[in-house]
Amino acid sequence: MSFYRTLFCMFISILGCLAPLNAQVLLPDPVAPRGTAGVLTQPLEIKAQKVAVAIEDNVAKTTIEWTFYNQYNRRIEGTFYLPLPQSAVIKDFEMDINGRRTPAELLNAGKANKIYEDIVRRMVDPALLEYQAAGLIKARIFPIEPRSTKVVALSYRHPLPKPGTFHEYHLALNKGKQPMHFQFEADIKNKQPLQTLYAPNFTFSETHHSDHHWSASLNETHFSPQHDLRLYLAYRKDDLGVDLLTHAENGENTFMLRLTPNLDRDGPQPAKDLLFVMDTSGSMAGEKLEQAKRALRFCLANLGRDDRFAIVTFATETNRLSDTWLQNSDANQTRAKQFVADIRALGGTNLEEALDRVNDMPKASDRPMMVMLLSDGHPTIGSREPDPLVAKVEAAAGKRIFVLGIGLKTHTLLLDRIAEKSAATSFHVLPEEDLEIKISDLYRHIQYPVLSDVRFECRGVTLSAVHPKKIADLFAGQPLTLLGRFSGHGRADFRIHGTSAGKTHTFNYQLDFSQSNHHDFLPRLWAQRRIAFLLENYRKGDSEVEEEITKLARRYGIVTPFTAYLIIEDIAETPPASESRPVSSTRREHAPSPMRDLRGTQGRSNVEAVKRMAEMQESDQVADGYLAMPAPKPAGDDEAKIDRKDTANTTSQQAVRFIQGRAFYQRGAVWQDAFWPKADKAKQKIVELQYGSDAWWRLWRKNPSLAGILSLGPEVQFTFEKQLYQITR
Repeated sequence: MSFYRTLFCMFISILGCLAPLNAQVLLPDPVAPRGTAGVLTQPLEIKAQKVAVAIEDNVAKTTIEWTFYNQYNRRIEGTFYLPLPQSAVIKDFEMDINGRRTPAELLNAGKANKIYEDIVRRMVDPALLEYQAAGLIKARIFPIEPRSTKVVALSYRHPLPKPGTFHEYHLALNKGKQPMHFQFEADIKNKQPLQTLYAPNFTFSETHHSDHHWSASLNETHFSPQHDLRLYLAYRKDDLGVDLLTHAENGENTFMLRLTPNLDRDGPQPAKDLLFVMDTSGSMAGEKLEQAKRALRFCLANLGRDDRFAIVTFATETNRLSDTWLQNSDANQTRAKQFVADIRALGGTNLEEALDRVNDMPKASDRPMMVMLLSDGHPTIGSREPDPLVAKVEAAAGKRIFVLGIGLKTHTLLLDRIAEKSAATSFHVLPEEDLEIKISDLYRHIQYPVLSDVRFECRGVTLSAVHPKKIADLFAGQPLTLLGRFSGHGRADFRIHGTSAGKTHTFNYQLDFSQSNHHDFLPRLWAQRRIAFLLENYRKGDSEVEEEITKLARRYGIVTPFTAYLIIEDIAETPPASESRPVSSTRREHAPSPMRDLRGTQGRSNVEAVKRMAEMQESDQVADGYLAMPAPKPAGDDEAKIDRKDTANTTSQQAVRFIQGRAFYQRGAVWQDAFWPKADKAKQKIVELQYGSDAWWRLWRKNPSLAGILSLGPEVQFTFEKQLYQITR
């Protein structure tokens, strides 16, 4: 069988300067005659991929190891191809096949282009379009025996490019293929102190060995990525680090600004006043109260040397540890611990009197005052209406009230309004979550305030639709990400103003708002934040924002618990794969919008909805770009709704893809972009092109930027420069 030759196409990206990896497949040799008997065309299975990256002073050495499995009953031979652009700088290139050093040949872009184009023409693999004009490394693969594995390892070294103020590591991944075991480890060392390690699509386990040495790892046994792996590294330059990424596409400019307050933990810690206000009504009795008390002891034990504190409990009435602020002394710590030990749960919920006690505590001019308010129910004593209670918060100017709503009976809208009016944040804890951990996490979040009453201005470019809308405080170790749009380009003067220890500070930065097109995750990340902001307004009664929510969700393919039903409408009535489950018309008629849960005030569905919306507003991660069809529920089921957990774990159908500033929806075998008109509105002439025809190639050669869209496959409908195009087989 040795005369049956095949081709391994495995594409990696060497950071910003290499073409992205899009496929690892087994294809016929491009020089084999068309129709040769016995040529295999099915993908060779990848059992595992292991990646080890060592980055030292912005030079990365990457070692990738693939374990391939020959699932056929015949021996396979082939050629390993690695696409490289001419600009790539490669050192220490090594290649091993089952532990043996294998020679490799570097082909120039001209020879490489011929191979790419031949594969596209013969094998209907449009993904290779994205590698045109790239160089190529070629190495012979010796036979793989039937039903056996072959390990291929590759090592290369290259400098990290620097888009804006970040250094970027980019490892393209085999998206949409068979799940595999994936391991990734990065060891990062630098002479400058590290400040930020940011990955927009993945959550790593991080270890900070020192300011100059960090590591990150990821280990998943059933890995099927939807995005390339990108790491952005930034280094400490000032007390307040500011790092910028931009993306420009389709006439729209998006930016991400990451603010990282730094703290010298060996120096004096910023002093603060901290007031603990805890609901001790009868509904708090039992393990819930014991968890809260343990967490309160943790907070007291971790106060700063110059901090002051006070404790208020409220049930039918309030009880105070003291009428004034207490210094963090041993004597006061002992007194506070005894007060906590004596707390009992009994009575109603007098939130009005608790807020009066907050107003009683004086706000010092030289330090921030923060309140941690814990409550597990609706007010039952005193004022019960939201407006007068929120008015009390407005009177407490400068006092940040961080709210922790516990359980399913809290008045979520009231608690969120209290936090918002005090320029703080609210959190909600479900019954199955550990209250002690949640309280401790909240305290760690606000433990080191660095800058208060923050505001910013930008001169040279115009910023718009920035989220979050308000920045009240910056805390050490808590990076804050701003996402928004901008007009204009070039150098800009960015200034941040705030107060610390009673003094006003201004930080000046010169930032380059260049119109880069290399960070296509930014528009979707911004759209997530924008949708979350609009949902918050919808929750407060503004129904006019629903149209903008719908428009953004459909354009960017934002699949959330609140917009999934919008996306369902844009996906094919006939699913593209036999194993996919259709959505019945009965289900659509009887499935109410999950957005209804936002306007409730209590209950599991409401609390879960509010928690998810809060996660959207704060997340720096791009949401999943796919939606698998959930199984229909019986007609008449009042609780029928899109099950986010079900859809997130079902990857047999990738129905939404985001490419070049828009979502593409899979309608049967056709990928259709979000701007494609409905059938009854398609009055514009459609240009039809057969995949692989001379006209198809001319369109691609004239507009190389269409490579990402044309790479979707042989059946695509899209708009380009106000013209409708339909690609057919």
